[in-house]
Amino acid sequence: AVVPNFPAMLALRLLFGLGIALVFTATGPLLLQWFRPREVLVMNGLDTACLSLGIALSVSTSAPLAGILGWQNSLGAFGAVGALGAAAWTFLGKAPGAPDPVDTNISFSDVSRVLKNRAIILLLAADAGVLIQYTALSGWLPTFYTEVRHMTPTQAGFVTGILPFVGVFAVLVGGFLPLRFGSPKSYFILSGVMVAIAGPGSFY
Repeated sequence: AVVPNFPAMLALRLLFGLGIALVFTATGPLLLQWFRPREVLVMNGLDTACLSLGIALSVSTSAPLAGILGWQNSLGAFGAVGALGAAAWTFLGKAPGAPDPVDTNISFSDVSRVLKNRAIILLLAADAGVLIQYTALSGWLPTFYTEVRHMTPTQAGFVTGILPFVGVFAVLVGGFLPLRFGSPKSYFILSGVMVAIAGPGSFY
């Protein structure tokens, strides 16, 4: 079996979380290296949209695919897509030329000073709150929908997949509109209100 017991499942989930953390951490610096400041906001939206679309497709197609191939083969297919992407990035990804080496030593006082910055604290809280809620809902809702709402696994996967699918359009809008209309602060506030309402609404 792919996951013979609970400790194995927990280990796989921890590895999955570590991989996602590394991807999110590396994305920002890479975008800053490759694109001009005005392009970074748009490209970050496109990058997140592609990520959301991939999650939506995997969540909504996992149950039908498992009915055809079996759970082990369907999980293997999803894993193969990730492995191919990693291999393509390794051999085809081209980073700009490295600048002259600089002193990158960071002291504890530097970290403390950064963490006391109000804007950084707000951004960390916003990211953490949204990601924690999204991870919890996307992992729990399929089971909730099948056991409490009496949906089939295919229906539950499709409904749960609506979350990241809507996110595809949301991040694109969030990437383009602040460049033309309003202020980024207003978009953060509106997004926070919508998340606070829609999260509990997804199961109520």
